[in-house]
Amino acid sequence: MGAVATLLPMGDTKHIIASRVRTLREEQGWSQAEFGQIAGLSRVQICRFEAEEGNLTLRNLDKILDGLGLTIENLFDEHPRNGRDDAREMPER
Repeated sequence: MGAVATLLPMGDTKHIIASRVRTLREEQGWSQAEFGQIAGLSRVQICRFEAEEGNLTLRNLDKILDGLGLTIENLFDEHPRNGRDDAREMPER
């Protein structure tokens, strides 16, 4: 029962993940459209995710993490790319 009491409400979890992804995207200097292209999602999907609208599927979360070169385990590391420096690059136009 102790573990259940420490879980965050769904709204808080969504806010924390969306804020962290937004911060990491902005640190890369990517617009939502650019990051959407990198992650294999649309600009609208990235925008809705960062605005905490709708529900994010695990498949799309995996695409977002892959686009950032992260795993769920290191999403909240202070320097998340220490062990994995393979964030995707913008495709050539």
